[in-house]
Amino acid sequence: MTTSSNGRPESAVSSAASSGPDRSDMVAGILLMLVAAFFAWQSSGLRIGTTLRMGPGYFPAILSGLLFLLGLITTLKALRSLPESRSAPSHGAA
Repeated sequence: MTTSSNGRPESAVSSAASSGPDRSDMVAGILLMLVAAFFAWQSSGLRIGTTLRMGPGYFPAILSGLLFLLGLITTLKALRSLPESRSAPSHGAA
């Protein structure tokens, strides 16, 4: 039985890589976007103001936007994690 660079058997590595998108990153990204949407909705009644004269809703709006962006990046990262076993040929010994 051959081992991978991280010391696990090849069969364990290939089965973990073929499971598709990373579920934990997917769930975390979706939760971050939901929390951001909730806080944006809660602060939507506050006056935002301008960059020089910030209103009480300016800071929550900026934080909600950044949190949503972080959740989107996390979700896209989970979706783009393609299994290596499908995209690259196996280099194990026969």
